[in-house]
Amino acid sequence: TKRHHVWNVERDNSCGWEVTSRVLAGESGFHELLRACDALQRVAPALGLKVNRRTGLHVHLGWVGRAKAASLKRAIQLVRLFEPALATLVSPSRLREFDGHRYSPRKPNSYCRPLGSVFRARDLDQLRTRDDVDEGLASTRADKYVNFNLLPLDDLTTVEVRLHNGTLDASKILPWISLWQQLLWAADGD
Repeated sequence: TKRHHVWNVERDNSCGWEVTSRVLAGESGFHELLRACDALQRVAPALGLKVNRRTGLHVHLGWVGRAKAASLKRAIQLVRLFEPALATLVSPSRLREFDGHRYSPRKPNSYCRPLGSVFRARDLDQLRTRDDVDEGLASTRADKYVNFNLLPLDDLTTVEVRLHNGTLDASKILPWISLWQQLLWAADGD
């Protein structure tokens, strides 16, 4: 049973095990992430656990802009615009399917599909209200396996970024979180 006030280790069918944090906020949240990553780096080898091409880092970010259709639309537009650049910051395993020997240039990673493949420009033009956004998610068959997952907005009031490769290195995680915080901040701008 997941307990939301502590860190959890849970079974994940795609990669084996998943470590989930409690809700982290502010500077103390960054410090806690540093301590947790340090602890995980120390115990993982002794337990035979490792991060490899099958693992990904998923970050849930609480977002106040979630209620405004204009902010959601801008966030989708920004992610679509920057997807090629963001793709240069992650390993091929986050972008492409791996058949056991090589990455397929024609098949996206099924657990981290590009948002641009789900929301096309013509779809975005029709989004005016929050209901339009929700209908757009349903009509485009968006699921949780896109690199910028909007589905947790209603239940968790978060967006989920699934794009980063798995790591236990906080010096890689923290700048990634900051980058996406800035992107959401830009989406909220009027």
